[in-house]
Amino acid sequence: MRKKVEISFEGSKRNLPDGWKWVKLRQISRLVSGSTPHRGTSENFNGKIPWIKTLDLNCSVVRQTQECISELAFSQIRGEILPIGTVMVAMYGGAGTIGKSGILGLPATTNQAICSILPNAEVFVPEFLHYWLILIRSEWMQYSSGNRRDPNINKEVVGNMYFPLPPLNEQKRIAAILNEQMEAMEKARQNAIAQLEAAKELPTAYLRDVFNSPETQQWDTKKLGEVGDIVAGITLGNRHNKTNTRSIYCICDIIRRSNCAGALQYIPELTWILFLRILDEQEQKEAETAEALDINFTQSLESPYRWCDWAAPYNNSLFTLDSEQRPQGWKRNLLENFNVWCIISLPAGTFVAAGGGVKANILFFTKGEPTEKIWYYEVQQMFRDASSAPQDLPQFAKNVSNARFKKAQVV
Repeated sequence: MRKKVEISFEGSKRNLPDGWKWVKLRQISRLVSGSTPHRGTSENFNGKIPWIKTLDLNCSVVRQTQECISELAFSQIRGEILPIGTVMVAMYGGAGTIGKSGILGLPATTNQAICSILPNAEVFVPEFLHYWLILIRSEWMQYSSGNRRDPNINKEVVGNMYFPLPPLNEQKRIAAILNEQMEAMEKARQNAIAQLEAAKELPTAYLRDVFNSPETQQWDTKKLGEVGDIVAGITLGNRHNKTNTRSIYCICDIIRRSNCAGALQYIPELTWILFLRILDEQEQKEAETAEALDINFTQSLESPYRWCDWAAPYNNSLFTLDSEQRPQGWKRNLLENFNVWCIISLPAGTFVAAGGGVKANILFFTKGEPTEKIWYYEVQQMFRDASSAPQDLPQFAKNVSNARFKKAQVV
């Protein structure tokens, strides 16, 4: 059973002018949602019936659609032709889409991602209701739900949303004022765009006048190679640059030096690396959305196993998303500034104080230069005196040098 959604819109607690009242949208009109014909049948989308999706909503009057459906498709989905003046709200698509709205400027039907509020001329003015929906767009996400990455709202949520309903004449008066102001704002925006485009053309126009002037016609003409050296750059995929691809090359080399017979054997590992990069970018966007909505966000992977820790280029002006807020690429920076040239893996129990089953590693590094090659030694057995007295550094070094090594390899 679907859980009932309770709307606790803070604005509904405010006092309204005389003659106004708070109502729910389901109390002033009938709400409907549409459907989508089968995409596998091409004939479904070669008709003339306008079919509206969330991409068609423009927070204004919708006068055209990206797609139209056929009469057969319309009958199969048992669609309904909605009249001009219908107010629409997007229910699917996450924070970037939920709450987008529009007013029908032509008879049309919609898909299931849109909730349509049919016009009721005796109760409300569509333009006035639409301006209200634009104002409260940010409120919808708090009522979203679902297991998808982008949660949705439903028709019940839309129907339970509060709406300040003034007398009909007052709605018409306010809507007329807002329409006039919106038209003036749109005209100003178009003028600003035109001025910007004209400004972009000024340098070109000026240079054209200079180089086409009578004086320049007397200048000598030479080829570029005669006045300077022509050199080409390198692509971002070049092995020797310091972009993110260098991390992939390095890891590829490490895997290749192991027991892999060929590149095909470590394609899954490289695929995983690329996946981590994509996951990191996606979660960065989700974290920014969560911050904008003032909700908690938890990354899928913990530090230091994320791309932003060990593979991304070091940048002390960008920080990881966890609570520690370390610079991006902090672990990679350690490898680039400390030459870890040797690792000795000791058997469990070497250091009794740490616990009988605890393994330990000895790292040898030089500060101030990048890690290029790591010699890795795995000690199979340590020989030491029967005495349980603590060992000093020379004695410990002697025991390590006399140890039986299981294997040694370059990584």
